[in-house]
Amino acid sequence: MNNFARVFLKAKEEQEIQQGFPWVFDNEISRVKYRRNETDEWQQTSLEETLVPDGSGVEVYTKAGGFLGTGIINRKSKITIRIISAEHADKVFEDTYAFWEKRVFDAVNIRRTHYAENDSYRLIFGEADFIPGLICERYCDEGGTVYLVVQFLSLSCEVFKKEIIAALEKACSPFGIYERSDAAVREKEGLSETAGWIGKAHGTVITIVENGIKIAVDIAQGQKTGYFLDQKDNRRAASAFCHGKKVLDTFTHTGAFGLNAFKAGAKEVVSVDISEEAVSMVKKNITLNGASKVVKAVCADVFDLLKKYEADGEKFDVIILDPPAFTKS
Repeated sequence: MNNFARVFLKAKEEQEIQQGFPWVFDNEISRVKYRRNETDEWQQTSLEETLVPDGSGVEVYTKAGGFLGTGIINRKSKITIRIISAEHADKVFEDTYAFWEKRVFDAVNIRRTHYAENDSYRLIFGEADFIPGLICERYCDEGGTVYLVVQFLSLSCEVFKKEIIAALEKACSPFGIYERSDAAVREKEGLSETAGWIGKAHGTVITIVENGIKIAVDIAQGQKTGYFLDQKDNRRAASAFCHGKKVLDTFTHTGAFGLNAFKAGAKEVVSVDISEEAVSMVKKNITLNGASKVVKAVCADVFDLLKKYEADGEKFDVIILDPPAFTKS
């Protein structure tokens, strides 16, 4: 019997977890049992009264006492426990470096079956790769140099940062790792925002090739992890509709959707963003790809521009809408 705290759920709250859902919310927990060592008696408290420190490993049980999995507790977050394993906690914490190394290598090997060695792509998709809260992008520049950009969004991965970084270095041998844990969502986890190189510093603007398109990416100043590599396959899919068409690419950010349309043979592309910095990068990317005769970058509020186009009778064959998240809660 191990000494890890045990969190018991309310009746029927285990059903989603048994189906693979990795989160336990605060209102799903009925009680917590914990003890400091093997000689102590087990104490039972409410979630609010428990002395189990945030960031600790805990075991999750059904109301009737059936084991569900091991997770990391964080009472500062509405997502109070993020499940990291279906094994008991003593097994998980026996060797945390080996545990996270396997998780990282599993994710890396899956991506390698889909992408070429000189490709850029999202390497780790958080919960989908059983590493809750972690995003990792793999950038490969024109010369074949690999950079990783990591984003630790929850306490459940923050407490294992050393192990995860060590595993990424072993699996990918990157030239550099840049952290972009400067997302506001970290505040909900009780974490401060942070960003910068992990280890030796390098330049932060690199040029990658995506779907045959050259894209200049600023991994330090670009949105989120510098560039939306998770949309890579969507951009290629959207381009299939653009041959010979007049295309409007809204909320363009780096111009990638529009440039994929250009690569597919669009006759005209208008790429729009409200950010002057973004439009400056779009213009650079247009030049990189020799696309200036087809692609035009426009700095404007998309909503105002759409109204103007409607009033002027402006028509497009294809409109790409990839807006920011409007609903935050």
